[in-house]
Amino acid sequence: MSKPEIKAAQIAVSRDVAEKDLERWLNYKRIGVTKRENMRDNIDILVDAVQDGQLVVEENCSITQKLAWPPENEDGEVKITSLSYVPRMHFSQIQPKLKGIKPGDTETRLLGYAAALSSQPIGILRKLDTVDLAVMQAVAVFFL
Repeated sequence: MSKPEIKAAQIAVSRDVAEKDLERWLNYKRIGVTKRENMRDNIDILVDAVQDGQLVVEENCSITQKLAWPPENEDGEVKITSLSYVPRMHFSQIQPKLKGIKPGDTETRLLGYAAALSSQPIGILRKLDTVDLAVMQAVAVFFL
């Protein structure tokens, strides 16, 4: 039996274009130099996702994430194939999603922030594949 051929993913945009798109988003959010340096790993995750076509920074600086592995419900149906994140949000909009989450529970707090940013229930986000979860978390940390 022969092994299946593994094909490399296609690059949607060049690294330079991906970096410029993300830079535009970070500038819009007024993320300073020090925070950018401290969050370099998250920025790299986002740039890679833009380059791969998984993430798109829209003209209004909202972000659309195409899910690599859309979650299925109990019947095997896919309910969402992408997440759309607003570019800015007031804490009063995030706070309801954080009710009952302990301050030290970082993973669940990030889910709460992502739920508020994407207008999706935390229960749906909990079902994301780790590939999609990593990108979602990399977006959410910039709102902490």
